[in-house]
Amino acid sequence: MTEDLIDSKLLIGIKMDSVVNLLGVEYYPMKSDLNRKVLFTIKESYGFDIDPLYSSYLIVETDTITKTVLNVEFTETEDKRNLIEKMFTE
Repeated sequence: MTEDLIDSKLLIGIKMDSVVNLLGVEYYPMKSDLNRKVLFTIKESYGFDIDPLYSSYLIVETDTITKTVLNVEFTETEDKRNLIEKMFTE
């Protein structure tokens, strides 16, 4: 699904409110980038731990004045789960 959103450029040019309605309200502004970029959590896996061992995010960059989407990218953390955790926590 994320690849389709990025490849089709479906989100480019639409208002951030519409993106939140489409993707959900669980997003986090990236404070280091003057609130231009927002993280939407795609997947988090904790394995058998309380800290996430794997996470993937959709990063949406917006125009600060018009609040329209300029760019969308996908990022993920290194997968630190072992084989058993991957089998039972997917």
